[in-house]
Amino acid sequence: MNEKCVYCLKEKNSFNREHVIPQSFGTFGSNTFVLNHNEVCSACNEYFSKDLELSLGRDSIEGRLRFKENIKSEEEFKALTKNKRLIEKAHEEPFKGVYIEARYSEQLQRIEAIPLPQAGFLNKDNIFDYFLWSEIPTNEELVARGYQTDKKGSTRIFGVFDFEEINKKFAEKGFKYFKTEGMIDPDSTMTDISCEITECIGENKFKVMAKIAFNYFIYFKGKAICLSKDFDVIRNYIRYGNKPNYPLVIPKDKAILSDEPIAGMRRSGHIITVNKALDGISIVAQVSLMNYLSYSICLSRNCQETKNDIRRGHFFDPHNKQILELEVR
Repeated sequence: MNEKCVYCLKEKNSFNREHVIPQSFGTFGSNTFVLNHNEVCSACNEYFSKDLELSLGRDSIEGRLRFKENIKSEEEFKALTKNKRLIEKAHEEPFKGVYIEARYSEQLQRIEAIPLPQAGFLNKDNIFDYFLWSEIPTNEELVARGYQTDKKGSTRIFGVFDFEEINKKFAEKGFKYFKTEGMIDPDSTMTDISCEITECIGENKFKVMAKIAFNYFIYFKGKAICLSKDFDVIRNYIRYGNKPNYPLVIPKDKAILSDEPIAGMRRSGHIITVNKALDGISIVAQVSLMNYLSYSICLSRNCQETKNDIRRGHFFDPHNKQILELEVR
């Protein structure tokens, strides 16, 4: 017997298990929140897994925090190889500012920092600024910006060890005088330096946060209610990327739990809440993976279900594999 999928709204006969919290962010024993077997079809489940959750685990700050907080072992580490949104730089001298890529080393049996191909130039404040190999400016551009390109020791190269390739690149960029000075060949000591990570948050991140929020609502309120047209906007955004003329997902640099700071130590885990908006007819959820950034998600702007009390929240503890209900205030 065919059933209607709560995401694509198509009649299907093949359905998969769909977890509220992606399995890559922890499992919670017998208490794991999983949708019923007739709610998310196999095609939608596969799309979520490959197109949304893969990049979340491999190319997000939340994904990296799993290893820092020992939710995942380092030998499980894998990084996204294409269209990366994480920008990683060394944060300590003598490598400060160097673009790096985290990789798991079989030899060291831990995650190490590998410098990407790049060149560093001494600026007017005698500090090295680094440019990825494909983004090196011309000598004329650097000089116009105050870089000391003709000074001895004003250039550093990382991640490129072919002198013919180096000389060719710098000739193309108009360097008449070029002599590498102080080229550093990082050894394993770079593994232990601190790094600064910046993430360019993209649409896929918003969609996966919306999916987590909608899954949570489906889990508690059931398939029948969530098949309503009241949720067509959010489901079409998650599944097909169709955006309305108002924001559906808004990131916020604030803690969801009232007793936690904006910056500093917070509880280690994931948080989801859902409630009516102040207008009394909209449904808004909050999602925070690894209790890092929080995302406010509009699940519906006009829903009959808001006539009932829908306030709910849970804290997902991946260390103790527990799901704790939050007190509503």
